[in-house]
Amino acid sequence: MKISWVTLDRFCQDEAQVNEEINRTIECNGRPLRSTAEPLSDDELLAKLGVLAGAGRSSRNAAAPPRPAPDRAAAQRSTHGDALPSWLS
Repeated sequence: MKISWVTLDRFCQDEAQVNEEINRTIECNGRPLRSTAEPLSDDELLAKLGVLAGAGRSSRNAAAPPRPAPDRAAAQRSTHGDALPSWLS
């Protein structure tokens, strides 16, 4: 059975309202529910994401470092079969 995280979050909220033990468990583990989320403006969200990524505005605008060339030996060691991708052939 698959349950979306939104549904699971709602189950937790509902159970926490009627079961004090579950409510204490949720409070103790420090995991926020959607109902405890604070609304953020676009600028606040971007600032928070920039802090989480460890990047300021200036570093986001900087050019990305060059990517290394594909390693033919690594491709041959791949677990995805014996055939090389077409771009390495």
